[in-house]
Amino acid sequence: MAQSLVRSIWDGSQALRVGVKDAARGQQVLTLLIKHGFQDILENRRLSIFKNDKTTAERVCRLLQDLGPTYIKFGQILSTREDILQDHWTTTLSVLQDQVSPLPWVEVKETIENALDAKLSEEFERVDEQPLASASIAQVHRAKLKSGENVVIKVRRRGLRKTLDADLSLMRWLIRRVESIYPEVQIFDLKGALENFRDSLINELDFDREAASLRCVAENFKDDPEVLIPAVYDRVSRKNVLTMGEIHGQKLTSVVSEDARNQLAHQYLDVAFKMLFRDGLFHGDLHPGNVFLDENGRLGLIDFGMVGRLSPSMRMKLVDVMLAVMNEDLAGVARIWLKLGRPTRALDYRAYESDVISILERHVVGKPLSEVRVGAFLNELSNGAMRHGIRVPADFTMLFKALVTTEGLAKQLAGDIDLLEAARPYIETMIASRFTPETLKENALRQAQRWLDSGQDLPLRLDRVLDDLESHGLRIQLQHKASDELAHFVREGFFRLALALVALGLTLAGAILINRGTTFAFGLPLLSLLLWGGAAWTMTLLLRGLKER
Repeated sequence: MAQSLVRSIWDGSQALRVGVKDAARGQQVLTLLIKHGFQDILENRRLSIFKNDKTTAERVCRLLQDLGPTYIKFGQILSTREDILQDHWTTTLSVLQDQVSPLPWVEVKETIENALDAKLSEEFERVDEQPLASASIAQVHRAKLKSGENVVIKVRRRGLRKTLDADLSLMRWLIRRVESIYPEVQIFDLKGALENFRDSLINELDFDREAASLRCVAENFKDDPEVLIPAVYDRVSRKNVLTMGEIHGQKLTSVVSEDARNQLAHQYLDVAFKMLFRDGLFHGDLHPGNVFLDENGRLGLIDFGMVGRLSPSMRMKLVDVMLAVMNEDLAGVARIWLKLGRPTRALDYRAYESDVISILERHVVGKPLSEVRVGAFLNELSNGAMRHGIRVPADFTMLFKALVTTEGLAKQLAGDIDLLEAARPYIETMIASRFTPETLKENALRQAQRWLDSGQDLPLRLDRVLDDLESHGLRIQLQHKASDELAHFVREGFFRLALALVALGLTLAGAILINRGTTFAFGLPLLSLLLWGGAAWTMTLLLRGLKER
């Protein structure tokens, strides 16, 4: 046993010398892995002591707590992944959400005073030494400003960036180690997931970014009497200290009345969908500890360290996916998801489509929409697409996780609530916005510009091809039959190009004339409609020719 332990330490130490930035931190991680019984990883062999049971989950949880903030945060994220982890894992890891050792008051006081370059007594009438909350990234204390406002001060733990860089280096090493022992886990793209995790953590460490998000969300909801966003006090806020207005209220889950809980669930989803579909700036972690109901019936939202952003085009793709799900358009979901993501390797589309349809059949087909778990379904769809090399943007990944949390709380408040039905008004509004004159004109001009840019680049590309052929002295010899086929192919190509250019011209002309002439239908002039109808007919001819070929 002793000999095996010595060998584990030696093997691990040798491996840690390569590719790990902080040797001291590496040695600490090595010691903790052995302490909690995971030395098999260090011996580069498949785990014989690792079992998928509650005891192992508890050991992993204790290991993450001992490893510190970076690993605790990683465990917190894992605790929300009900789509890939069994209940005993998510339940055990969920204790990481609030069981974090608080910082000593002396350290908190020193951090605030150094950041503000002033004594606490100069800026605050009082600051509570007992923390209101303690998390892996920061600690929160109640306080009162000299001007009389009640506030909370969010103080970042010291040295997190240095520890983060060292831990990320170690995580990359551990991933390489695990993938060498378990090649089958490579389909989950752990390296890509780690980089997304890194970006998310770096954003959370920057309180200037969180303050900007708070101001932006507050502006978006300034005319909404049902939403309360804490104010930011810039004079006493810095990159590692954030002072915000205090929000008083009760947790949503503490409401007893069934009717009140049902109304609250719809109010909660309404706020979440406004952020997502209307604004494109959404809260990434709306769990019960971050949403409160104040005495005036308003929902108070806190902790904007994790926010995601979706551009209008990304939001529209999400709407297309949800609409296809609501209509049980299985092939449509596969097609739209491919547009939403980015293939990283050659794709076997039939196998990919088959997997997507299989996921849809498990989660959607034959079920009332109220029973569809949208967050878990989208997460599984994302993981399934990843197995085929299709990777979605990081903000979409955050969105899917946020939907799992949002849907979970909504269902906890009202078990029969229909997430898709609650989202329907926003989906319909987004779809209708596609056909406004302004949107049609903007899209037509954007598409026309793309075609013009491609047309301007075409001669240059042809020159490059010809120069390449000439410089390499390439000779092409064709038999008569092949030559005839090539001539036919070239004629077809020029004919299709001509059709495409005609369609482009008609589309552009319709966009230019959109504000001229009397309105005929849909707020558009007759001439624009005729021109676009001609463009659609031309494109139909083009697509039909491609399909027949």
